[in-house]
Amino acid sequence: MRFIPFLFILAIVFFIASCSLFQPKSPENPFDSFETERLISKLLNKNDNLKSFKGLGKIKIFSPKGRLTARIAWLVHEPDKMRIEILSIPGQPMATIACDGKRFYYRDEKTLKKIRTKDPDLKKLVSIPVKTSEIISFLSGKTHIESFYSASMTDRSIREESGKSKADKKNADIQEPFETKIRTLELKNMWGKVIERIFIDKDDETIREIEIIKKGKKFLYRVQFFNFKNIDGFSVPHLFIISDDKGSEFHLKIRRFWANCNVNPKGFVLLSKSDQNKLQNPNNRPDYNRPDYNRPDYNRPGK
Repeated sequence: MRFIPFLFILAIVFFIASCSLFQPKSPENPFDSFETERLISKLLNKNDNLKSFKGLGKIKIFSPKGRLTARIAWLVHEPDKMRIEILSIPGQPMATIACDGKRFYYRDEKTLKKIRTKDPDLKKLVSIPVKTSEIISFLSGKTHIESFYSASMTDRSIREESGKSKADKKNADIQEPFETKIRTLELKNMWGKVIERIFIDKDDETIREIEIIKKGKKFLYRVQFFNFKNIDGFSVPHLFIISDDKGSEFHLKIRRFWANCNVNPKGFVLLSKSDQNKLQNPNNRPDYNRPDYNRPDYNRPGK
C-alpha cells in the first residue's frame, strides 16, 4: 500500500518538471535594441507628475444599438479613481459613473448600481471592452502599456494627404501627398504573441494609435489620438477615438482641462437619493451644542 503514494508523488514531480521545460525562460534583455528601451521608458514617464485632473468635453458613441451624443464632465485621481457625469442641455447630470478603486457605480434618475470590482470593463456602456484604467490613461495623455515579455520596434514610411481646408485645396503644393516616418512598437507575451502595438511619429515621438490584442489572439480595440496640446506643462490629446472591428466607436473630445486640481475622495463614491437627502437634512445631523450630547473623550486611556 505504501507503493501507491510513492508513485503518486513521483507523478506530481514529473508533471512539474515537464511544465518547467515548456515554459520560456525570462530574457536577459526584453528589448531588441537600446532605442526600443529608451522609447518605452519615455512613454512610461510621460505626464508622470499629473496626479489628478478634471475636464469638460463631448462624447459620441456609435454601436449596433444606436447612437448617442452628450456633453460630459469628469474628475480623476490617479491611478484608479474616476467620475464621469453625463450632462443634459442645461448642464444638469442625467447619469453618473464612478470608480473608487474598489467598486464601480452607476446612477441615473431612477437607479443606483454598485459592483465590487477594481478595474471595471465599460463594454456595456460604450460597446467596446475598454477598462477604466485605460480611459484614465487616454484622458491624461499617458500611454497605456500592457505587461509584456519582450518588445521590438520597426520604422516605416507612409504617404499622407494634407490640405483639408478650402484654402489648402487651392494650393497645389500643400495638396500633394507627403511621406511621414512612423515607428511601430510591438509588445509580446512569453509565447511570442503580439498583445499591443503602439504607432508613433518618428519626428516628434507623439503617439498616433494603439492596438490592444487580448492574450495575443483576439483583437479588442484600437485608439487613435489627435492634436496633442500643452496644458500646464502636460501633453493632452484634443480628441481620441476608440473603435473595434464590429463597427462600434467611442469619441471623446476635450474642451476644457484642469491639471493637478484638488480632489475630494468622497466624490468617487455614489449614494442613492435617499442617502443624499439624509446627509443634507439638518435634522439628521448631530447637535454638538446639546448638553446631553456624548462627545468622545480623547484624553481617556486607551483612546
